[in-house]
Amino acid sequence: MNHRIANRTCGLLVVLALAGLAGWAGVAADEEELPPIERLKKDLLGIQKNLTNAKGKLKRGMAGASPTGPDGQATKRPPTPGESCCGSNIERINMKIHMLTRTLEQLHVYYAERNNAEALAALDQIHSELNVVSRGVAIFKMAGTTDRAEQAMLGIIRPFNRLRRAIEQLEACCPVDAAAFSKNKKRP
Repeated sequence: MNHRIANRTCGLLVVLALAGLAGWAGVAADEEELPPIERLKKDLLGIQKNLTNAKGKLKRGMAGASPTGPDGQATKRPPTPGESCCGSNIERINMKIHMLTRTLEQLHVYYAERNNAEALAALDQIHSELNVVSRGVAIFKMAGTTDRAEQAMLGIIRPFNRLRRAIEQLEACCPVDAAAFSKNKKRP
């Protein structure tokens, strides 16, 4: 009984911890038209939604498609709990991480051209936290048991929240001239 209460409490904490990004949701045009900070926040919100969805699926013991290798063939090993329940969520998270990385690279060029050391330091922090989240997702995917997968999911929360705060701090300290990233201007 206590184990069930603890699991529900942990699940609630995950949802509450990740829910702080819900205010970032908004109707936006094509992602390329968004200013870079807004793209970061949108992609982060996408990761949050997929993490929350994966956590729920894992808790309910849901199963999805079997994992496939690069050639599209089924893998020879049995799927891990994370792969079994949440393969599509993991793929979407990894896609959003890639998109975040691209935006961070564009912002790095932008701030480097302006010699903005404070912004460059903030970008380093964001990139570092993004790497920790990415490794956490990989650990979740490959965890051999449901308990380990749940622990890996819980281990993603703190770096994810630090990532969110670092993006907020970048936005507060170092505004971006949206015109420098307009669709008509060639991107760095």
